[in-house]
Amino acid sequence: MFAKFILSPCGTSSLTNDVSNELRSAIFANANARSGEEISEEVRGRLEEHIEKRRERFREATVGDACRLSAELNALNRLEEEKVAGRKGRPDIHCLLCTDTWLGRQSARVVAAWLEAQGHQVVFKEDIGGLRTDSLEGFQAGMADLAQWCATELVAYRENGYRILFNLTGGFKSIQGFLQSLAMFYADESIYIFESGQELLRLPKLPVRLDFEHHVREHLNAFRCLSAFGQYPRESCEGIAETLLLFVGDDATLSAWGQLVWNETKKTIYRTEVFAAPLETIVFGSHFLRSTRGLAEDRRVMLNERIDDLARYVYGNRQRSIRRLDYKSLQGNPRPPATHEFDAWADGSAERVFCQDLGSQIVLLELGEGLH
Repeated sequence: MFAKFILSPCGTSSLTNDVSNELRSAIFANANARSGEEISEEVRGRLEEHIEKRRERFREATVGDACRLSAELNALNRLEEEKVAGRKGRPDIHCLLCTDTWLGRQSARVVAAWLEAQGHQVVFKEDIGGLRTDSLEGFQAGMADLAQWCATELVAYRENGYRILFNLTGGFKSIQGFLQSLAMFYADESIYIFESGQELLRLPKLPVRLDFEHHVREHLNAFRCLSAFGQYPRESCEGIAETLLLFVGDDATLSAWGQLVWNETKKTIYRTEVFAAPLETIVFGSHFLRSTRGLAEDRRVMLNERIDDLARYVYGNRQRSIRRLDYKSLQGNPRPPATHEFDAWADGSAERVFCQDLGSQIVLLELGEGLH
């Protein structure tokens, strides 16, 4: 049996179930507040008192009480009932996806208090900005960030032997709807409580494939820039399907669907060849491509991704280092005319790309073994 990584979007049911109409109205009225300071002192005081009482109630709640008070826990407990008796191995991980609101984070912590009291491992995903219902533009940007997280973190968990489940019983409808689409690509299974009953509805992963490869190839440089830089001039994105983009003034960013399309197509494209950098100030020297001949497909993917990382680093005026890139100067002139190096990949042979950094231009000279 695989250990499970279970993603549960959290709404406010753990705070609004079994409360007075007055308190429920106060919660709904302040549902989009990003911090407690945005709520009047009097109302915030009542809400803080309620949150603390609810947290204590959940710590001592029976399974039946927890299911009644929390939509998220209702499904999770039905799932727990199906666990094979005596199963040993790594514990399941419960990941609670919080909205970008004060009450959303508090509600998720109430759910976590009960799970932790039962001995479960709990992690929070609360750094996705824009997961609120007061700004469509912010929400769409948050969905793009969520898609990117799924493409990196969830894929890594699966590769590490976890079975990925999306618990879509709780949470807000707008987030649920998007996660239902993401589940087709990143979840092994989705679970729901069927209607108002107690039965668990389970939906397996469907064999879905996005057929956008030709479109991405046609606009590859723009997609790489949008992904690496976060935004790119709108005029440079002409021809890309509008559903894949969001526009902010004269700039464009990838929409949630655009991020999903890029995540699902880039590795297929990156396997085929080593592409020139998406930034004109990064160029290939005369021998660079020759040094990359014979690379395995997975190595080509990694090398293209590191070139994108270098472009992101340079585009950001070199203000923010990128850990997996590890761009640094060479000491003692060991490989002239190279002045700098960066990681092509860190596993296996751990090869490096040697560069000549001229300030206004970086020339990629050669892919080779790291210096000892």
